[in-house]
Amino acid sequence: MKKVLIWDLNYVLKNSGGPAGYLYNIREYLLKHPTKDAEIHFLKDDLGIPNVDRSVNTNHKDLMKKIHKLDILSLMGYFRTFRCLMYWNKKLSAKSISGINLNDFDAIHFHNSGDLYRASELLRSYEGKIILTTHSPQPKACEDVENIVYKWSVLRRLIKKQILKKELQGWEKADYIMFPVQGALEPYYVEKEIKDYKDCNTDKFIYCESSILDKPISKPLDREELGIDSSKYLICYLGRHNEIKGYDQLKLFAEHILSKDSRFEFVIAGNEEPLTRLDHPNWKELGWINYGNRLVSSSDIFILPNKETYFDLVTLEVMREGIPILMSRTGGNKFFERYGEEYGIFLYNYGDIKDQEAQFNKMIYELENGILKVKAKKLRNLFIEHFTMEHYISRYIETVKNIC
Repeated sequence: MKKVLIWDLNYVLKNSGGPAGYLYNIREYLLKHPTKDAEIHFLKDDLGIPNVDRSVNTNHKDLMKKIHKLDILSLMGYFRTFRCLMYWNKKLSAKSISGINLNDFDAIHFHNSGDLYRASELLRSYEGKIILTTHSPQPKACEDVENIVYKWSVLRRLIKKQILKKELQGWEKADYIMFPVQGALEPYYVEKEIKDYKDCNTDKFIYCESSILDKPISKPLDREELGIDSSKYLICYLGRHNEIKGYDQLKLFAEHILSKDSRFEFVIAGNEEPLTRLDHPNWKELGWINYGNRLVSSSDIFILPNKETYFDLVTLEVMREGIPILMSRTGGNKFFERYGEEYGIFLYNYGDIKDQEAQFNKMIYELENGILKVKAKKLRNLFIEHFTMEHYISRYIETVKNIC
């Protein structure tokens, strides 16, 4: 029986996006459904460190909203720069994993390029296989620089160059780099060094489609309680408000549609920064919410407008609710084109508002004629048959067996 160590030292697992949400889903499933085909350990569990945050600290969220409204971007920039550089320049010591013999495991699975780079000294005598999953919708160097500096172009370039070098050293250390689908690699090719590395190390790249926990379809919200006109079609977006997620393009699309037709209400969830709302009465911002599944379940159409994307877990959350999706044809989203309109998934070319409008109008026609409702049921069934954790664990264990 193969033993795998999930390196989650830098995460508080919670039902969210990114690595923390990805690992949360795996851990929660395995706690209830232990597998007999492999031993999957989480490092923090083995170290006796509390591993899951089930709380929703609304006071903290409210405070952060107030802070972001203040004109302290420069101060925040300095702090984020310092924090980022500290992270990438501080290697982990043996003390951080005291009592753990890494060679007890056939494979160690990292979920961040930086975590692997920082642990490289601890892995010198490790004899098993090292797996890396990156999760981010772009190279970590690009993501980190985007988060820490906005105005200082020279500093931006210097820090990005330093991080990219260390990021690739992490990739070099890995025996295998696991992506959910091949399309998830596309956003990384913006950096020539990464594209060249992939071309020279094709055999290192393996693929295992992501999944999430299955849940019953959520109870829809009372639209009137949210101040949403129940006679209008509810178009939903849930996620970060930045260019990578396509929030700016979503605003352009909504403005275009609403200039012609007022039957639609765009309801948006997520912290309203760095980009802010469309100034229109049919555009409603809810901010950060803890009832995202219920909002999705209340929607007629969910829009996923990514400029770049890895393999957005929100896609699976929407499929789980059985809500039709209008998504950009980019990165990991392209994987879903194999299912397409038959399952209520409509793709358009990113930035092409005419194409997006054509697909949107097709969905509205099918919605009005009861066709989309039938497809929504097929979408929910597709999720159950392929994207639940039961299927993922089976795929994952098979992948580990093949490489160890």
